[in-house]
Amino acid sequence: MLDTPARRGRAGAHDEYRTVMDLVPITGMKISMLKRVIKIDPTFPQPVPITSRYRVYSLKAVFAWIESRRTQPPLPPVRPTADAQAATAKNSKRRSNAARG
Repeated sequence: MLDTPARRGRAGAHDEYRTVMDLVPITGMKISMLKRVIKIDPTFPQPVPITSRYRVYSLKAVFAWIESRRTQPPLPPVRPTADAQAATAKNSKRRSNAARG
């Protein structure tokens, strides 16, 4: 039988747990944005470690977070740094030169 956090007494027995990939359709975010939110938003629910590499999230906590986001302003847009903009310009210049020759 799977050793879940509920069986170990870490959370309520009726709570369900999901992986990050399972949260994509629930949150409506792409995986890259969801991982960024998990990393930078301190209000996002903390993961529950199952093993050293496998973590799951409480659905109850994720739904509560989604509900709280509805009353808060949206996250500010991520602006590319000057280094990222320079790299993008350099790559586009390379592509145009490669297309010519």
